[in-house]
Amino acid sequence: MVGTVNLNFFEPLNVYHVGCHLSRGIWNKGFATELLNGVILWGGNVKGCRKYTLLW
Repeated sequence: MVGTVNLNFFEPLNVYHVGCHLSRGIWNKGFATELLNGVILWGGNVKGCRKYTLLW
């Protein structure tokens, strides 16, 4: 396993949180960008998400 990506609803702020955790060995290769773009597009198309937060 090289990491995880998630999309969660954060009810107190009424926003969706996106994030990913990747193994250090695959940093700086574009994986996080591709994963986060994909999950944000999916969230908008399937879940109707319009507001996101990213915790770095």
